[in-house]
Amino acid sequence: MPILALKLVLTPILIGGASLAARRWGPAVAGALVGMPLTSGPVAFFVAVEQGIPFATEVGLAVLAGGLALCAFAIAYARLAAAALGPFGTLAAASVAYVAVSAALGTVQLPPLPLLVPVVAIALVLTLCLLPPTTAVHRRVTPARWDLPARILVGTSLIVILTTVAPILGPRASGLISTYPVYLSTLTFFAHHQGGGASVAAMQRGLVFGLFGWLAFWTALLTLLPVAGVGAGFGGAIVAAFVIQGLSLRVLGSTSEAVIRDAGEVVP
Repeated sequence: MPILALKLVLTPILIGGASLAARRWGPAVAGALVGMPLTSGPVAFFVAVEQGIPFATEVGLAVLAGGLALCAFAIAYARLAAAALGPFGTLAAASVAYVAVSAALGTVQLPPLPLLVPVVAIALVLTLCLLPPTTAVHRRVTPARWDLPARILVGTSLIVILTTVAPILGPRASGLISTYPVYLSTLTFFAHHQGGGASVAAMQRGLVFGLFGWLAFWTALLTLLPVAGVGAGFGGAIVAAFVIQGLSLRVLGSTSEAVIRDAGEVVP
């Protein structure tokens, strides 16, 4: 019961805080924030506590591999939005791309951590190259009253469901499914509806920059968890994520300062 209570308290705080920050700084920064392991990180923590470190390590490797599916989602969504496909069709097509890559990953033997990390890092760089260029967004839209509660409800439900069924699904399935961008999908859908393809492009670019911090988190966690335990492992992973995320945001700001400033007028 204490673990379930922690799930129900921690997840809304993380997701709600990221949503409010996104409303202040716009879609590019919103994408960078949701690139952090706000969902998969808590899942791994609860799995490590409830199922043990070996199980959580296997989940973490699958989560890292799931980053390739996130790249496919980002490219598909941004490209289709730039081609003027509507929000529903774009989300559906991007989800299909995500599921296809995840299904393919589920059929192969995942490489060990020293090989998987550079593969994911290269995929992130290639994704940045394949995203459409960002342009300024000038529309401001006030979100509906139910917007923030809906996001929190979806994210919290995912955490509870995944950690509950983890023993049934197994570590690989739990890891791959936990990377499905439920929160990002919600943000991107509203950004698309409110700001069009330009807002989507800014958000997806921010996402990929944020995923470098996500990659640092999982690399540190999977390195430290087996030798240092849950507390030190997650503590070191959080520090690594914040350091790399800070550097990523500096690069994002220096390369697209005008876009971020204008995109900040859109509330995703």
